[in-house]
Amino acid sequence: MAESLNINFIPPKLYISCTGQISNYSKNQVSCLGKLRRTWSYRNKDILISHMIYIRFKNQLHKFLFFKSFSSVRRSLAQLCDGPILNGISNFCTMSLKCKSEHCVSGHTLDHTLVCLIQLYKKIEILLLRLNSCWRSCEAQFTTGHFTKVLLLIMTVLSGLRVQSLNSLDEVNCCYGNLFAVRRSLTDTKTWLPSDVTLPSSLNHQAKPPATDVNNREVLDFGEIRTKDIPKFLTAKGTPDNFDSHEAITSNKPLANNNKKVKRLSADTQRSLTAILPRATQKKQEDLLSVLLNHR
Repeated sequence: MAESLNINFIPPKLYISCTGQISNYSKNQVSCLGKLRRTWSYRNKDILISHMIYIRFKNQLHKFLFFKSFSSVRRSLAQLCDGPILNGISNFCTMSLKCKSEHCVSGHTLDHTLVCLIQLYKKIEILLLRLNSCWRSCEAQFTTGHFTKVLLLIMTVLSGLRVQSLNSLDEVNCCYGNLFAVRRSLTDTKTWLPSDVTLPSSLNHQAKPPATDVNNREVLDFGEIRTKDIPKFLTAKGTPDNFDSHEAITSNKPLANNNKKVKRLSADTQRSLTAILPRATQKKQEDLLSVLLNHR
């Protein structure tokens, strides 16, 4: 499987002759790949804020389930930003920019880049699953009425990361298809791939598992709750709060409308939330939470 291949190396920096059309087509992918590099780097504000939240609250909240789930999201982000995947993509971009006309990178480099894109696609899929799981944990923790400001901040970051992840999946699939067409048109058949590994022509089949049974809610969308195996969430006093978490999980109404504890936030919390909202979006108290969750 290409997903488990070792890519922590630099392929030979070789160029081969090709038609000018193929050369230009290969170079046109550099801009899209550069966007992916910028998205999954520490210059991304959402990624930077997620690391700041973890450092600030890891000693205080490390025993809570929602923060453990948030830590798993942070680990996925670290693997995306620090791993060899982006190094392989950067190597391809650098070689393509230095490539002369009617020349293209060798088959070794193209195969290495294609495997990097496959593994990047898989890691983004894993990140999406962890984002969904963390959102559900934060939503259930809201029922206790504790750590509301931290939860609002985490859920805002999660929503931004999810949008970027979905966009990146489409971009990775597009770049992969274009580079696979370039690789197939080259006369260079030499490759470092094992003989039992065959690269797919597209990544669309991995995009999303089919929803077999919506009633059983096995396939979850963002913010949905699995009704099986409801976990126990601890309040600030360390006692389980099964009733509130069960009530919020089984309900399909918006959180701000079906939970009395959230409506009765302290005056200090309300003033803090009002201060960070634009004036155009400031509404009455019962709508404040829903506005903040939907406002980007």
